[in-house]
Amino acid sequence: MDLEKINHQEIKKLSIKELNDLAKKIREYIIEVVENNGGHLSANLGVVELTIALHYVFDLEKDKILFDVGHQCYTHKILTERAKEFRNLRKMGGIAGFPKREESKYDIFSSGHSGDTISVGVGLALFKKEEEKVIVVIGDGSIQSGVAFEGLNYAGFLQVDMIVVLNDNEMSISKTQGAFSKYLNKIITDKRYLSLKKELKTFLNILPGKLRIEGEEYLKRLERSLKRIFLPTTFFEEIGFRYFGPIDGHSLSSLIKIFEKVKEMRGPILVHVLTKKGKGYKKSEENPEYYHGITGKEEKTGKEEKEGGIFYNEYVGKILCEMAKERKDFVVITPGMRLGSGLKEFSENFKERFFDCGICEQQAINFACGLALKKVKPILCIYSTFLLRGYDQLINSCLLHNLPILFLIDRAGCVPDDGETHQGVYDISYLRFLPNITFFAPYFLEDLREMLYFALEKNSPVFIRYPKDKGEFKNNKGKIEPEILKEGKEGIIIGLGFGTKIGMEVNKKLEEKNINFTLIDAKVIKPFPFDFYKDLFKEDLPIFVIEDNFKEGGFGEYIKSNFPFKKIFNFGFESKFLGVGKREELFKKEKLDWEGILERVLSIIVKEKVDKNV
Repeated sequence: MDLEKINHQEIKKLSIKELNDLAKKIREYIIEVVENNGGHLSANLGVVELTIALHYVFDLEKDKILFDVGHQCYTHKILTERAKEFRNLRKMGGIAGFPKREESKYDIFSSGHSGDTISVGVGLALFKKEEEKVIVVIGDGSIQSGVAFEGLNYAGFLQVDMIVVLNDNEMSISKTQGAFSKYLNKIITDKRYLSLKKELKTFLNILPGKLRIEGEEYLKRLERSLKRIFLPTTFFEEIGFRYFGPIDGHSLSSLIKIFEKVKEMRGPILVHVLTKKGKGYKKSEENPEYYHGITGKEEKTGKEEKEGGIFYNEYVGKILCEMAKERKDFVVITPGMRLGSGLKEFSENFKERFFDCGICEQQAINFACGLALKKVKPILCIYSTFLLRGYDQLINSCLLHNLPILFLIDRAGCVPDDGETHQGVYDISYLRFLPNITFFAPYFLEDLREMLYFALEKNSPVFIRYPKDKGEFKNNKGKIEPEILKEGKEGIIIGLGFGTKIGMEVNKKLEEKNINFTLIDAKVIKPFPFDFYKDLFKEDLPIFVIEDNFKEGGFGEYIKSNFPFKKIFNFGFESKFLGVGKREELFKKEKLDWEGILERVLSIIVKEKVDKNV
């Protein structure tokens, strides 16, 4: 069976056996590609049959399927004429790891953040044609998010014609947290109801025609009553949904049967499907959290230890454990990113001081505010792109009350592989003007450690941003102030965070050309160290600022606003969405690698000399 020739139209011609063979082949293909390229493995392996069944029953030329978050869209991509391109998954110029509108007409919505698609689906369903269907596939972790609940509630209120498929694998990324998870697990494990239902259906099948029809009608009424006894499905029913399930998510015949049934119905419908995360790949089945997202072979070069350095999130995890042994006045919070934020060791060794709020960023920030009001010091580890989702709570709950919460902003700046929805290039621009904050962006690991300890003593909000990359040790005492790394007389390079690394490389190449610049490791964004820069800018020299953030609203513009008459040249990402690629590829593409910046610095220096001589 050639995957490149199979699409959502062709699979409608296949038998159940052929569909199962297709599922096996797709699984093998996903494992092969993801092991090489990296990507989201466990969740995608869990929804192969579910996705095939949806494509088999519904017509994608008119029906709309939305995959919430996008961790579950690989089979969908393979079945929608992208099997060949799938080999370039998450590579620059290749296909994205999430649904992407620009990539295919079958990707209705570019979903990268959890919970959004139910509300989007309501909008689509409200003005669709009568014969069209809107289907949203959402996981049990994502459905816990507040925005997902809001979407469910509104769909039930409007009684829109849409189908929500709840993919329940008892996990989101890490083990699913919260009461809603327990609610779903109660449905799964209550075998009394499922067994009784099966026995009653078997009995009805042996009755003659008229009696069987009457019995089936009675069974439907009885089933509604039994559900209230055995299953807490009244939640979905009370908000206006018809509930079907739980369904075996790896049985194509069962899935096709239920989808063909609900396809003919109208109104809000929820189909509860049970799947196994990592299905068909033993390693992933046994450790689905670890295999949620893997880096791929191309990143594992074997040079890591020789090259030195350590990833920032790993280092943060080590320092938090070190601090926890010394003091007991702080807790660590994550919105569902235990492994990604480097918190595995902390969560295992300090269980009573670790809180995973699930994929609920707004709740996590408000929860931290409540803890801070009780004189507990909260440390919230959160990806830069996900901090956007809690911006209201950040301002009105945390900053308005000046609460001493430490925000560790992981994946800040340019983020590899995941594309537009996961880039962290906005946080300097949307945080630096806010009141009551201290904001750091270290490059050297000793400085990061010093900032962590400083933040625990600070009685106001502190933010520390760092990229998905490696930092290095400077083999010197950590500092929380701007630092002069080298002195020169012909110009000034100011690096912030990862910009310091690029600045060091640029400065090294300038020295080889006998051009001597002063090199600054800025570190501090706010409070703005005005006196330091006032002293630094005494001479009329060209100033070059390098940052891993949008140029607009960034640190360079912050310096320029304080010193409007100085010759300041800013290097950062332009105001556009960054696509898929490795960090080094994206920096090079935007001419923000050391070679691109060096070329522009040299041209500016030459122009400056020409202007002086005129």
